[in-house]
Amino acid sequence: MEGKMKSPTNYQHLPPGPKGQLIGLFKLNQINHPLHPLPALTLTCIILETMRLYPPVWAMPQTIATECKIGAYPVKRGHGLLACQWIVHRDARWFSNPDTFNPERWDNDLAKRLPSFAYFPFGGGTRVCVGKAFAMMETVSVLATIAQTYRFTLVSEQPIQPWASLTLRPQQPKL
Repeated sequence: MEGKMKSPTNYQHLPPGPKGQLIGLFKLNQINHPLHPLPALTLTCIILETMRLYPPVWAMPQTIATECKIGAYPVKRGHGLLACQWIVHRDARWFSNPDTFNPERWDNDLAKRLPSFAYFPFGGGTRVCVGKAFAMMETVSVLATIAQTYRFTLVSEQPIQPWASLTLRPQQPKL
């Protein structure tokens, strides 16, 4: 969870209060909530955008199956390359204002319109995380539950520096 809460101000887009937090969970599960119309922006959009800027795994090794060229560089079958989500997720060809946190970009099914591997926080192809759907459901549920009791605030104005180990996480976590 710590890795997904890199910048607590990311969650200021949600409707205020516990009810607003839970409405996002209801929309994710496509459940009609009798007390409130569903907001356009949900926890799901916030989580997708957070994982775009701070993917859980920042890069994945890949073995080349077929000889090819990447730009002007020949790549032979069997050689290894690093597929780097950190870089691809910040590509202006796929994301306008790529360094800006903007959960609204996911409102209109952006994930379905993107080319393969333009957004792959859970990997892709034969290396896709088998727990992808569960991880998304769990993250939304946990954040909605936490938000019923707590409000997210920054501990300090100091920027959070990412640290690239096997997973991407804050260099000095502060919760």
